[in-house]
Amino acid sequence: MSRVLLLLFILFSSLFAADEIEQFPFIGVTVSTHTIDIHSRDNFSNDEVIAGIRYGQQTLRWRTMFTYEFEQNGYKSFIVEIDRILKDDIYGITKIRPYAGVSLGTISYVNDNLAFDVNGTKKDETASKKEKNDKETNQDSESVSMDTSGYFYGLNLGLIVYVTDNIDMDIGYHYYDVQDFEGLNYIQGLTFSLHYFY
Repeated sequence: MSRVLLLLFILFSSLFAADEIEQFPFIGVTVSTHTIDIHSRDNFSNDEVIAGIRYGQQTLRWRTMFTYEFEQNGYKSFIVEIDRILKDDIYGITKIRPYAGVSLGTISYVNDNLAFDVNGTKKDETASKKEKNDKETNQDSESVSMDTSGYFYGLNLGLIVYVTDNIDMDIGYHYYDVQDFEGLNYIQGLTFSLHYFY
């Protein structure tokens, strides 16, 4: 996975080199709402509010961002995002520019509330079943806490609003297809971020 992220970084660097125009570095903070879809015997989803920090570079046409997201319940992710900034004459307002792009990242999610046994039964249900059976055998499915990690790729789109010469605001939607993460297929949601250009 680290090799893929490195390749993305090299790809982005080549895109900037091809632009042959000034690059604008920035740092930022993000707040995202993620709908995390969990698939087990009882399908359910969790809505998480995630904070993040970000570093990026931008030209007039391209933007890349490296974002680290974290949350006290055990959600962590590292995201590489490459966006194409679209023409501002779509809206006729130079201070608002739409964008579309792709993302690739890694995810780790540890949450005791999502505990389930290997057959997909929730933790409390498993405990009650074991009590009824007086723990006749140790071969019954055991309750385990979700402690998984994987990677994802997906699409994102949104609007960049230039507040001042040094600050912009980003409102975007993301959809990630998750791989190698037991019981989880996708993550989607909204992200609000503020960027400072230095």
